[in-house]
Amino acid sequence: MKEIPEGFGGLRSLKKIDMSECEALEGFPLGLNNLSKLEELRLSKCRSLKEIPEGFGGLMSLKKLDIWECDALEAFPLGLNNLSTLEELNFYECRSLKNILEGICGFKSLK
Repeated sequence: MKEIPEGFGGLRSLKKIDMSECEALEGFPLGLNNLSKLEELRLSKCRSLKEIPEGFGGLMSLKKLDIWECDALEAFPLGLNNLSTLEELNFYECRSLKNILEGICGFKSLK
């Protein structure tokens, strides 16, 4: 799967997304910020994912974000610091990741 279908953003009651081993995944539709009840997002081994869209800052219920082995990921979007309920942020072996502090400064609820 290269992209998540546009209709995915209509699943407004969804609480957890696990995108493990979607190695061809390159991007997300903008409608994902409509997932207002999403509490947990895991992106693992999404080796072609280059960026997380600014719309992720609209996931106001997100408590846990795991990003593992996303080798092409270069930056966190600035909008991520709007995630006021985020308690846990894990990233590991994202070898292309640069400017980490610009995208994650301002998290007040991290434990």
